[in-house]
Amino acid sequence: MCSICGMYDYHSGEGARDITAMNAVLAHRGPDASGEYRAGRVVLGHNRLAVIDPMNGAQPMSIDHKGRRYTIVYNGEIYNAPALRSALVGAGIRPRTACDTELVLYAYILYGENAPCHLNGIFAFCVYDEEEDTLFFARDRLGVKPLYYAEHEGCFYFASEQKSILRGSGMPARLSRNGLFELLWLSPVTLPGSGIFDGIHAVPPAHCGRVTPQGARLFRYWELEAAEPIGGREGVIENTRLLLSDAIKRQLVSDVPLATLLSGGLDSSIISAVAAEEYKKEGRTLATYSFEYEDNKSYAPTLFQPNRDDDYAARLGEWLGTDHTVLTAPTEEVA
Repeated sequence: MCSICGMYDYHSGEGARDITAMNAVLAHRGPDASGEYRAGRVVLGHNRLAVIDPMNGAQPMSIDHKGRRYTIVYNGEIYNAPALRSALVGAGIRPRTACDTELVLYAYILYGENAPCHLNGIFAFCVYDEEEDTLFFARDRLGVKPLYYAEHEGCFYFASEQKSILRGSGMPARLSRNGLFELLWLSPVTLPGSGIFDGIHAVPPAHCGRVTPQGARLFRYWELEAAEPIGGREGVIENTRLLLSDAIKRQLVSDVPLATLLSGGLDSSIISAVAAEEYKKEGRTLATYSFEYEDNKSYAPTLFQPNRDDDYAARLGEWLGTDHTVLTAPTEEVA
């Protein structure tokens, strides 16, 4: 999962430096390693859950390129990594690791603010350019990876979770009026850009931004566009099948074991089915997991949901030939 966090001091560079506290509160997102970076007015933090190249992907990661130093903190996975690597090599870059962190950093070095347009994947990252003394940040097109920011007492803060910003900035954890409405009426949905707390905002999906001593600005780098379907109903079905299968297969690349969360619903069932089929081709068995609440007495059959999720999940896991496990959440832990 990983986490990123950091701070940019707009003024003297002598502002808050509590990156250790900001990073520590996010340690649950990355149990494999953690790191910090300090330079001038900027501090960065990272907690890592190693998936690709566990030995060489330590962060924050710095690269010296043509006399300039760039440093990245990154959370995500790039599904077009092989094609991106080839493009970078063609431009004269010689990557030193197999991890996509390095590829994202070089993409920024080569393409600047257009770097997110070259990435097929889920991501939230920040890059500090020491020469320009600027911080660039970006979030993936659909907002899968979280990224929040706030400006407080002359500093710009960012983090994967809001509590990290609260810990580092000293901002009061005060719910905004809209935030309270969202929690009571919309949860778990939130309004675009909302951070629930006063002064904290979510970087909108498909947006990036730049922070300089003069301030921060956000801008959109991608927008979903509607198009006329091609090939009639059958063509749309086949195209959807190809796109969905391709997207799932791209996400199966890993140097560590993978599993799927299987509720028995349509989306998780399709993902598990495609993944299980690919694993069978390689002589492997896919692990699937579902969740249940301890002593769950609140369920009652309805026309909309005539069976518990677990009934479907277990049945589908057996049909797909997966190694299925039901994880039970203790009531006390949930509370």
